[in-house]
Amino acid sequence: MYPEARLTYLVEPQAAPVVEANPHLDDVIVAPLPGGLARWRADVALGLRLRRERFDIVVDFHGGPRSSWLTLATGAPVRVGYAVQGRGRHLVAGVSGSLTNVVGLPLERLSRLLAAIREVLSEGIRRNGASIDWVYRGGDFQNHFRVYGRAGAPCPNCGTPIERLVVGQRGTHICPMCQRSG
Repeated sequence: MYPEARLTYLVEPQAAPVVEANPHLDDVIVAPLPGGLARWRADVALGLRLRRERFDIVVDFHGGPRSSWLTLATGAPVRVGYAVQGRGRHLVAGVSGSLTNVVGLPLERLSRLLAAIREVLSEGIRRNGASIDWVYRGGDFQNHFRVYGRAGAPCPNCGTPIERLVVGQRGTHICPMCQRSG
């Protein structure tokens, strides 16, 4: 859909081996983790580096204080992340749900996951985003969700009823057959 698009992934050192060899990533930036005041200086330097990259879209899959700050530091016009209380003010769009157990995935499954994320984000951009609350009106991607908001409806892949779960005080929807853990 967007052959000229580049996908850059920011990761801490301990998780870098999981993503460094992924063929779907154009660049992997490893965020240093020094201790004390050096950590603050390293994060400021990293924030400046990220801003120089001039990203169009940044997605914060973590939602912690550090990743939230780095997301803001990029200056990207579109910033998406979890709608965590106290950290969502810098986001253009807040997302509910969870990305648990991603780090433990085998490389082949992680590659498929990243390809699917790229495909879904590209489709969401093409459809001008989702208008599911008062934050943004104008997109129609919400009319094409396959699982979210469809509790009890049959999964479009296998027909199993969709389940609604609450993870970290946020609602998410899954197919218990297609989205099994492990």
